[in-house]
Amino acid sequence: MIYKPSIIIVFFLAIFMLVSPLSRNADSATIAPSGDIKLSKVADEPSVRLIGPFGRFIVEVEKNGKWEQVWALGYSHQYADLDVDLSKYVKGDEQVKVRLRRELGGKAHIESVYLGSAAPASATGLDADDIRYISKNDHDVVEIGLEKPLVLTFTKGKRTNATFRLRARVEPKVIPHSPFLFPLDNINWDDLNNEAFELSEAKSFYSYKIGANPGRFGLKGDAAEVDNIAPLFKEWSISGSGHPDAYTFGWVRDDGEYLYAVVEFSGDNTRDGAVDYAKVRAVGPKGEKTYKLTEVDSTWGRAGFGPSKRVKYRHKYYEFKVPLADIGAGRGDELKLAFSAYGTNNVTTPGDGSTYDFGNVTVNTGSTVVQNVVHDDAGGARDIDITIATGNATMFSVTNNDCTLNSTTSLQQIQVNVPTGVGGCNVNLTFTPTSNGAKTTKATYDIAASGDEQTLNGTGVGGVVTPPPTASYTLSVHKDGSPPAGMGNVYSDPSGIDCPGTCSATFDEGTEVTLYTKNTNGMNFFRWEDDCADVWRGAPCVLSMTGDSDVGARFYPPATQGASGNGGSNSPPVFDGEGTWLLSPVNGATGVSTTAIFIWANLTDPDGNPISYEIWFCDEFVDGSCSSWSSATVLAAQKPKAMFAGFGALGGVVLIGFLLGGGMRTRGGRAFMLALFFITAGFTAVACSGSSDSSSSDSGTVAESCDSVEEGQQCQQVTGLTSNTTYHWKLVASDGAGGTTDSDTWSFTTGE
Repeated sequence: MIYKPSIIIVFFLAIFMLVSPLSRNADSATIAPSGDIKLSKVADEPSVRLIGPFGRFIVEVEKNGKWEQVWALGYSHQYADLDVDLSKYVKGDEQVKVRLRRELGGKAHIESVYLGSAAPASATGLDADDIRYISKNDHDVVEIGLEKPLVLTFTKGKRTNATFRLRARVEPKVIPHSPFLFPLDNINWDDLNNEAFELSEAKSFYSYKIGANPGRFGLKGDAAEVDNIAPLFKEWSISGSGHPDAYTFGWVRDDGEYLYAVVEFSGDNTRDGAVDYAKVRAVGPKGEKTYKLTEVDSTWGRAGFGPSKRVKYRHKYYEFKVPLADIGAGRGDELKLAFSAYGTNNVTTPGDGSTYDFGNVTVNTGSTVVQNVVHDDAGGARDIDITIATGNATMFSVTNNDCTLNSTTSLQQIQVNVPTGVGGCNVNLTFTPTSNGAKTTKATYDIAASGDEQTLNGTGVGGVVTPPPTASYTLSVHKDGSPPAGMGNVYSDPSGIDCPGTCSATFDEGTEVTLYTKNTNGMNFFRWEDDCADVWRGAPCVLSMTGDSDVGARFYPPATQGASGNGGSNSPPVFDGEGTWLLSPVNGATGVSTTAIFIWANLTDPDGNPISYEIWFCDEFVDGSCSSWSSATVLAAQKPKAMFAGFGALGGVVLIGFLLGGGMRTRGGRAFMLALFFITAGFTAVACSGSSDSSSSDSGTVAESCDSVEEGQQCQQVTGLTSNTTYHWKLVASDGAGGTTDSDTWSFTTGE
């Protein structure tokens, strides 16, 4: 009888070990609760209306062999997604032809175009590569001229909807000349258009000693030859022209006869012939010279255009080869070097008698926003008054975006300041009709006493005038992250939050407030927190004001202390292989188990920071993007098998010893032996088990367990997927220092 308490405890311990979650294979750890994955609904980011007076696309649809005009879409120099409902013209799954005609403005570029979620199958004047470039939003753009209309053919097939979406921009005919200068403190913010300044008045230089970095560049027209070489400089270049914000890199070496320099101008993703350029100014012991490269002038090297290991979209790349004798320098001499790059990356000024039409806006249920750039051509700190007056001015408003706000006298007038070192900033003009019919007013920009005017038109349609709600609630925003966290910007629609500055605002009950982030002053947005914690960082946070809300926004600078603390730049994780780092389930796989195995290749962090991964899911893919996401954080890998195997072996030894020692002679002894057997069997089963679930597919390659994972790969198991459902998924790798890398988006369909 002395065995009874021990027998009971050991028996239940054995059962617990057999069913405990700890007994599962850690390489396929469950990272979602059982049952269906609960997707946190995140609304699509509304189309940001960066529309201006520069030019437009006329949208026409072929009907009964004739072209019928549907709409005119106006664009500024900033890219915007604008939609046209073609349900009147698109019937079922028939083939559809859409014609785009350019009117007005300078050069125009298309980044993407969709009908529903489908990209065009063909387009007049575009080759297969161009079609691929305009099939997704990735900064690979295609220039569209004024000469010939662009006819897009969408093939017959099932469509998610009949919405035609065009992401494009139109440049003004005249673009100010304001090159990027490196080092950055050479930029003369008081005279941005003075090209001669960079040639003769640079005060800051990089130092290079002849012979310090021996070697040469092959003038191949691509960036591959510098992939494994540390750059002389790496500077974050913020564009005000619609070009992407990106790093500019520079490399220098010599072979004793020539000086080789490379400038990778990642932000310039368009081609403008002789207009675009890069320069290097070399100051040696016997004099100084400036050398210039364009796509048409190869006197001092070669210009290229394409993707690189650092930047995946096509961009400018300049390779210099300059005789050291021309500089007047030889081995051991110290050179001072300064660089510049220009690619129509400039801001523009609205006004000058232009007109902007907001289009049709539903009364009392919405508003339309145009984002204008104000630029102080005279340079220096200067106040700018922006006033909306005459006509229906009360239905229009002007709000600050990222300018320095001096004062606000009403919804129709603000005073901003363009300080030295900025040059240009943005304000929003908004149209919110309160009654039906055509409305008009004027916006006056008092820039250096110019009094430029812009006519604003809009039409209120439908809707009813409703009394304002009686209750109101406070929305507060606070920002966190690496110093200086206050540099990032969070703003709201409707206006009220513009933080830093105004970080708390009151909104009427039931108001839907959308919070956006803007990377300013070198800060990068990292994630939402508090009341927006469930929102994916790539989407705005949408709140319905049913009570007071508190929202956190975490920012990090893109350039931080390196891992060794030596002042280097923090770089995001990178994939060193070819193609994609997603492995399984293969894109488009079907019949995938509702307990799925995900496998991907490891990324590396250039700074040596540890990398964590998140798996993001969505089951609603509309117009080429997910309308809602759910994340699953990958658990830290554990290896419990060896521990359980050891316990199993120990139990076996005790069991054998118990038998040899005559432990079977009493009834209590036999019961204890039985419990010990269960423990031994349980630990051994856990140690020898593979994945707790398996999957199969009807098409594509799908892993059945994490046992097939090879060296250099990661594996995770996710449970609770819904059967007969198509999921889109991607991975986000984070280095913990603000650097993140997103994978491609793949899809799979679960089986029964």
